[in-house]
Amino acid sequence: MDDEKKALKGSSSRDEFKNLHKLRCNEHFYASDLDFVLVAGNRTIVAFLDYKTPNDQITWAEGIMFDNLLELAPVYIVVAPPEPLEGPFKISRYINRAVQQDEAILSTWDDFDDWEGELRRKHYEGLVDSGEVIELIHPVRPFEDE
Repeated sequence: MDDEKKALKGSSSRDEFKNLHKLRCNEHFYASDLDFVLVAGNRTIVAFLDYKTPNDQITWAEGIMFDNLLELAPVYIVVAPPEPLEGPFKISRYINRAVQQDEAILSTWDDFDDWEGELRRKHYEGLVDSGEVIELIHPVRPFEDE
């Protein structure tokens, strides 16, 4: 990735568009955004990542989106401080609306880089399946319709 791409940050106009969609469109026009998509050089999707702070929960619309995205690639929830300059980063694999699988707790960005590198290695080797359930599974709080 070149320096110009590394310098890009989020767009305040995109945030404004999303806010105006909520305020000005039909109240039954639900929507959700996706925080991050890891792509591979072979033009495939490695995984979908959604960033949350410790108090955030998966919304009703996000659950619908994640359930559908699982047909394409695995979905991971990354829980980190509101200012994620350093960790810790708690990674959970999204299985369905009621179940997430603990993956890792990473202390630093170097650890995150290692975790992502391993995820990409498994992707290239065909070891990660979007519906794969491995071991430790625990329930999360039930969803509330919005």
